[in-house]
Amino acid sequence: MLDTLMHHAVLASLLLALAGLVLHERVRSKRPYEVRPKLPALPIVGAREGEWLPTLRAMWRNSTDIRAAVAAGYRFTEACLFPVIDLGTAVVLPPAEVAWFLEQPETKLSAHYHQLDAFQFDYTLTDPQLVRDVKPLHKTLINTKLTREINNLLPLLADEVARSVSEVWRTDTDSFRDLCPMDVLPHVISRVVNRAFVGAPTCYSRALVDNGIAFAQTLGYTSIALRFTPQTLRPVFAPLMTLPGKRATRRFFAALRPEVDRRLHEMRTDAGAASKYNDFLQWTIDAAMDSGDEYQARPRTIMGRVLILNFVSIHTSTFALSHVLFDLAAHSPAYIDELRAEIVGALEAHGGHWTKQTLADMPKLDSAFRESQRMNPVSTMASPMPVTDPNGITTPSGLHLRYGTYVAVLAYPILHDPNLYPDPETFRPFRFADRRETASQQGLKMESARQAWTSVSTTYPAFGMGRHACPGRFFASSSLKITLAYLLMNYDFEKLPERPPSPTIGFSLLPPLKASIRFKRREKPLYVLDKGQD
Repeated sequence: MLDTLMHHAVLASLLLALAGLVLHERVRSKRPYEVRPKLPALPIVGAREGEWLPTLRAMWRNSTDIRAAVAAGYRFTEACLFPVIDLGTAVVLPPAEVAWFLEQPETKLSAHYHQLDAFQFDYTLTDPQLVRDVKPLHKTLINTKLTREINNLLPLLADEVARSVSEVWRTDTDSFRDLCPMDVLPHVISRVVNRAFVGAPTCYSRALVDNGIAFAQTLGYTSIALRFTPQTLRPVFAPLMTLPGKRATRRFFAALRPEVDRRLHEMRTDAGAASKYNDFLQWTIDAAMDSGDEYQARPRTIMGRVLILNFVSIHTSTFALSHVLFDLAAHSPAYIDELRAEIVGALEAHGGHWTKQTLADMPKLDSAFRESQRMNPVSTMASPMPVTDPNGITTPSGLHLRYGTYVAVLAYPILHDPNLYPDPETFRPFRFADRRETASQQGLKMESARQAWTSVSTTYPAFGMGRHACPGRFFASSSLKITLAYLLMNYDFEKLPERPPSPTIGFSLLPPLKASIRFKRREKPLYVLDKGQD
């Protein structure tokens, strides 16, 4: 009898809790990405005439073959509905309305709200307040201080590339060995970027590096899992699902805290302490102190901003470098020979010093990255954004979209459009270097500059579009080019018989996750990039 009563009591408690969650979900104020607006009557990409549940079935088809789905959507000359499992159903605009799309302010279409939705920051961060502002402090510092200081940081990045690659890749020259880029590159990239973020010797901390990587990887998978979880149930399951990320956060903070405390102490006792350091950690401390905001100056706030930078840097840089390594290893060795000759020539011309001009004199290296990212963009959609105007918005063609409707432009088919990129399915690493040279010969300086890897446009949305383009792309491109240059100077690759396929998750495109490339350290580097360590 007692067991039955207890069973009924537990069941009643669960039902009451569920009812409370449902009621709370119905009455609370919702952000634009949390509502499910009525969508306009438009053609559905992936749907088949006469079938039941066309949107759900189209969502499954599109999610399992996203490349074919976006190609089909690109053929529409008017707006259409594009269902995909990790975004829901978005309204995809035709090419004629892309310019209008990019001109909309945050009060109409919001990239900021999409970021909150995509990475589920309310649950995945221990302090969601870090990203509540449209322009948080760390983003402002990326756009200003980090970008301006790249030239001063390049020698430090080059030094760290030499150190970290030698430790992770090893230095034995006896035979080729299999290395999976997606396994080894995060450790290299984490060390390199943290040389600029927290300085040496903190960037050598194994706990800091390992937990920065763990946080970046778990946040990616956890945010996907949370988006698949019904909105009502997320508060219930999120604490359990985010445990690995929260554990990585605590350990990352524990590794970084002594350096933060030491610098804060120096700032309070030594007026000239700030001038000793030129890294993101110090810029954050300086900006926090100048703000007069107690929250900004808290150690956990400062460390949280460094951790967010680790996430965005490790995540995207690992993808970009993995893709270009697979692309080069699977194609003609003559491409690698040309890159090596260019790298040696530029370094010799600048006395072996890494500067912005040294990198500028490597257009083929820049082009190889741009071409690889053209073929393998992180996202098959460019800058998806929800409607944030409570009254909705109306497109130039007269289509009215309600509050919360997701709007997007297809990126992958633009980057594979034969009218823009002849022979688009063929990896031509010097495609953009050739275009740059042709434009220069014709005196078209602006057109030449548009061929650079970091240049974004409506015809090259791999880094995003317009003001929504990735703010850290200038720093990322510099560090990645130095890393690839070091690998080409110091290692030989075995040619792959074919390029391993790149898997997809929803509308995201990933590098080959488990494929390997065979590397061997050269007995004598083509150019000694790490002279300071020999």
